[in-house]
Amino acid sequence: MLVIPHFYRYRCNPRRAVCLTSPSKDGAIIARVMAHFGIGNVRGSSSRRGSEAVRELADALTSGLDVAITPDGPRGPKYRLQPGALRLAQISGVPITLVHIVYSRYWELKSWDRFRIPKPFSRVTIICDEPVAIPRELDEAAFEAMRAKMETRMVCMAEKAGDTIYQQERDVRENQKHEGESET
Repeated sequence: MLVIPHFYRYRCNPRRAVCLTSPSKDGAIIARVMAHFGIGNVRGSSSRRGSEAVRELADALTSGLDVAITPDGPRGPKYRLQPGALRLAQISGVPITLVHIVYSRYWELKSWDRFRIPKPFSRVTIICDEPVAIPRELDEAAFEAMRAKMETRMVCMAEKAGDTIYQQERDVRENQKHEGESET
């Protein structure tokens, strides 16, 4: 995430963007870093200021700004695509472009999402997927199928980039799911 503003600034100029950041103290730090690179922020999460944040992000998209959202939400689980970004794409009509970043060397924080900070001089790989439109007229089952499809694309991008953590997390979730089924 820390590399995105630098990448965006030099690859996407003169486009402007906003980033969804948590209304927490940690979110304030990320907002300041993004502002340093000329990327605005919208403060909110699914648990605080959610509806206001969605309106602000929709307004940003309407005015031609790009919007960056961390896909696994404020509480996780890790690497599970939450529905907010898809709902925003659905109501705005703006397609989603998945972006994944892998560092060759990094520090990993002991947070719920194992946030990574690239070490100096590490190699950074950034992969951008093709934009995907989310149709407005999806029922709940079709919407969930689209969310699962986008999550799978996200995991495939990570694996393509050589980031094995996604595969490990997916394997753990699958094992937990099968263990729960065998107990019933």
